[in-house]
Amino acid sequence: MQRRYRLLPAVLTALLLTACSEPFGPFAGGRLSAPIADQPFVDWPGIASVDTVFVETRPDDPYSVQTWVVAVDNALYIPTSLILGDEAPTNRTWVQNIEANPDVRLQIGGAVYAMRASRVSDKDQHRQVLEAFQRKYASELPEIDSQASAAWLYRLQPSG
Repeated sequence: MQRRYRLLPAVLTALLLTACSEPFGPFAGGRLSAPIADQPFVDWPGIASVDTVFVETRPDDPYSVQTWVVAVDNALYIPTSLILGDEAPTNRTWVQNIEANPDVRLQIGGAVYAMRASRVSDKDQHRQVLEAFQRKYASELPEIDSQASAAWLYRLQPSG
C-alpha cells in the first residue's frame, strides 16, 4: 500500500503545475490570466522594484515564461538568459516564438500589457542595457561574463 502513495506528491505537483496558466519558476505556462490594462505601461521608475515579469508569446497558442526586466530610457527590456540555461538563445521556445511573431503580452504585477518586442542589435545599446541588468540584479549577476554578453535582449514597447 505504501508503494502506491510514494508517487502521489509528484503526481499532485505535476497536476498543479499544468493547471496554472502563469509560468511557475523554470516551468513555462500558457495564457496569462491577469486583467488587460486599459492604458499603456508608463511607470518607468516603478519597474525598479519589480523583480520578474511574465511574458506571453504565440498569441494563437499562448506560451509564457518568467524573466527579469529593466527600464532604460523609457523602454522595457527583457533578456533571453543571463545566468542559466543554454547559451544559444534560439534554443528557447519563447525566443523562437518572438522571432516568428513579435507581438507579446507582458504581465507586470496585476495587469497585462500588449507589447511588441524588437531585438536589440546596436552594440552600444546592448552594453547599456546589460549594465542596467547588472546594476539591478547584482547579487545574481555579479559581472557581465561571456554568457551574459551572448544573451539576446528584447526592447518591449506598447503595441497598437
